[in-house]
Amino acid sequence: MKKSLLLVSLLAAFGTASAASSVTLYGVVDASIGQTEATATSATGVKTTAKTSNLVREGRNYGLSGSRFGIKGVEDLPYGLKGHFVIEQAVNVRTGELAQGISGGESGSGRQTYVGLSGDFGALTLGRQYTPFYEAIEPLTNIDVGTAFTLSSKGTIANTVRASSSIKYTSPVFSGVKVSLLGASDTYKQTTSSSVVADMKADTMGASVSYTYDKLTAALGYNGIEYTSAATAMITNKQKTETSAAGLSYDFGVAKVIASYTEQKDTETGITGNFKVKDTTVGVKVPFGAAYVMASVGQNDVKDTRSNRNVNYASSKGTNAVLGAGYNLSKRTEAYVRFAKTNEAKYKTAAGVANGSTKTEAFGVGVRHTF
Repeated sequence: MKKSLLLVSLLAAFGTASAASSVTLYGVVDASIGQTEATATSATGVKTTAKTSNLVREGRNYGLSGSRFGIKGVEDLPYGLKGHFVIEQAVNVRTGELAQGISGGESGSGRQTYVGLSGDFGALTLGRQYTPFYEAIEPLTNIDVGTAFTLSSKGTIANTVRASSSIKYTSPVFSGVKVSLLGASDTYKQTTSSSVVADMKADTMGASVSYTYDKLTAALGYNGIEYTSAATAMITNKQKTETSAAGLSYDFGVAKVIASYTEQKDTETGITGNFKVKDTTVGVKVPFGAAYVMASVGQNDVKDTRSNRNVNYASSKGTNAVLGAGYNLSKRTEAYVRFAKTNEAKYKTAAGVANGSTKTEAFGVGVRHTF
């Protein structure tokens, strides 16, 4: 009898310990079919058109989401703490290959891999992870638009997605307010075609403040990246990209509306002037039971006054638009269709003379499955 009671106690204790930790496999598989047509018009009116199409297209480039699989875990620790981790790997659905690897050091590619602790103080995480800017601003800019149909013609959001060798702090939510801070520093070697080895360093500082009340969400974000390179017989060079944004969303029930304003500024030592991009976006998503329709518009204004750049394309203005619909076949599987006019811009020289234009039209029908 005593042995039976002891066995039951041990099993109960083991069950409690097991329930205090968990590891989850998750992911996204997104693929589509469709066509992209890019047209460039010269200052004299000559048009050059390029069409691309694949029977199957990979989600990150032509759909709503990058395909990936990941493992995440959480464990209860003493003193009210929790330990957690995330490991992700991108996959190219079209070829079946692993994708988004980092080569040579800091890169805009490569998915998340981090470990951290959380508690009443908030959360502290270390590794490669989403920046505070991206986590706060992207949901207020992208309303099921997808990376293939982006509204940002010059990639202002794309420059801020993830940071390597980073430490991030995320506060608890106080009266609807959440603060997130990030610092990152990544040093690596880069060899040029002339066999010159340069010491490369990328330092990132990021911050965001978001506020949520009932169906309203508002956020401010900042992300700054400074690249430093130095090599024998070369002068130390620094390039800096600073991105700031504000956005908001409101869910009326019958429709959800979002709006954002983003500004990016690039500077470089020894170069007068700067490169500046301003993006304004608005979007709406209207659900109809398991189905929905969506529409988004983005306006962009680009000015390049750097002294070492081509003065024939000193500025451009354009409008990007995306229309789409989708149907949720289940909680995890969605069929969708998108049509977009993106990368549409009219160029001017430094003297303000019109100098051609570009535009891209994209159409896609796809399926996205989450697990």
